[in-house]
Amino acid sequence: MNKVISYNLLLAVFAWSTSAIACDDPNSLASIKAFEVQKLFENAPTFRHAWEDKIIELAFSNPRKDGNQCITNMAVSLPQQDLDEVNAHLNENPAKRILLGAQGYAIPESAVTKVDYFYQIDTDKIKPNNVQNQALNSLHSSIEYMYQTLAQQRVVLKKEVKNTIKWPEPSLIAEKTACINTLQTNVADLAEACVCRVEALSQLLSPRQLELVSFIQSQPYSAATGVLNSYQNASSEINQACSNLTKK
Repeated sequence: MNKVISYNLLLAVFAWSTSAIACDDPNSLASIKAFEVQKLFENAPTFRHAWEDKIIELAFSNPRKDGNQCITNMAVSLPQQDLDEVNAHLNENPAKRILLGAQGYAIPESAVTKVDYFYQIDTDKIKPNNVQNQALNSLHSSIEYMYQTLAQQRVVLKKEVKNTIKWPEPSLIAEKTACINTLQTNVADLAEACVCRVEALSQLLSPRQLELVSFIQSQPYSAATGVLNSYQNASSEINQACSNLTKK
C-alpha cells in the first residue's frame, strides 16, 4: 500500500514538474506571443503600421505555474507620439473623453502597460485562458479605441500635405481596376481617365492613407462621422478633372 501511495505521489510530483517546465518553455512563450500579436492585429491598420515601424513592443516574462494553469507577465509598449495624438484629440473634444469613460474605456496612462496573462498547456497545444482577465480585456479595449481613433484622424487629408511615398504596384492596379468598374463618366477613354485619377490620387494619399480609406469605408459608423469628407471631395474633384481631360 505504501508503495502504491509513494508511486502515485511520485507521478503527481512528476506531472507538476513537467507542467512547471512547460510553462516557461521558450516555445510556449513564442506561441503565446504569436497568439497575442494575431489578436492585436484585429485592430485598425494604424496599429499594424506602428508595429511594422517597430515602435510597438510586446514582451512576456516570468512565466510560472498558477494552480492548474500558467501565468506570465505581459508588457505592451506603445509609441508616446500615438498616445499624445489621441489625448490631444480627446482634449479638443472633451465630450468624447466623457463618453469614453462612461463606456469603460481609458487611454493608457503611460507608454508601457503591464498585465498578467493566463494560459494552459494541453499536451503540446497552448490555450490562452483570459476570458475573465479584466486587466487584459480592458487593455485590449483601450488599444482598440486608441487605434480606431488614430485611423479616423489620419485618414483626413490636409491641403498643405502632399504624398511623397510611392504606391506599391498592387495598390496602383487595384485602384485603377476599381476606377474602371465604378467611374460614371462619358469620357473618350475610360482607361486613360482612370490612369489620370490614380496618378492624381497618389499625389494626395500615402499608401497607408489609402488603406485607411478602405478600412473606414468598411465601417458604417466610422464613415458616418464625416472623416472621409476630405477624401470624398478630393476624389470628386479628381474625377471631374480627369473626365474633362479625356473628353472628345
